[in-house]
Amino acid sequence: GYFMYFEDIDWCHRIQQAGWKVYYLPHIQVVHEGGASANKHKIDAILAYRRSQFYFTRKYYGPAVEKMLRFIISGKSLFNLARWGLKYVFMSNGSAERELALCHTIVHKKTLKLALSSRTARDA
Repeated sequence: GYFMYFEDIDWCHRIQQAGWKVYYLPHIQVVHEGGASANKHKIDAILAYRRSQFYFTRKYYGPAVEKMLRFIISGKSLFNLARWGLKYVFMSNGSAERELALCHTIVHKKTLKLALSSRTARDA
């Protein structure tokens, strides 16, 4: 049910539920030479992360805990939407900071809308 993100966390969770152990080996390094999709489509990547987070939470902890997570994410997004929106309004036209503020405003608006909806990774 995951498009992107949380599939590794889900896998580890299922391994532990089956009675096996998950080990962290800090001396081993894995280099992921990807991430091109997420870098080109940052807003979509952020929303995919949140959808997967909501799906994982509902799958293992139930709809009540998912609703609580959505409430927390909604509050955080609302605060950041106001903060970045005000920065956008009061910055001078054409500045790089104003463009950054606009991007953050869009991200938090979409995140808030997603958190207030009932969509999960499987629904996307």
